[in-house]
Amino acid sequence: MGLPGLVLGVIAQCVFAGVQAMLGIFAISSILDRRTLNAVEQAVLPHCIWLLPAVPLGVAALLVGAWFARPALLSYWWHALPVATFALFLAYAMVKMD
Repeated sequence: MGLPGLVLGVIAQCVFAGVQAMLGIFAISSILDRRTLNAVEQAVLPHCIWLLPAVPLGVAALLVGAWFARPALLSYWWHALPVATFALFLAYAMVKMD
């Protein structure tokens, strides 16, 4: 990955962190308005508000660190991790809102 790809990837991850923070806040508040949660969900869901935006920011930091260590083409696959967490939480939220 070259320097322009790294800069664009880090910017995209920071924007995606904001999107995931908004998703977490609005989805969790909607779930709390519609349902009563069991003990496990009450323990896990508040942490998702912080964990969802932390994943893209962590990936951005990892990409910068990996770029200084050795630039490699495999570092593009790290961009899929926040997308996977986004998809998993969105699917969970949609199931819980029904």
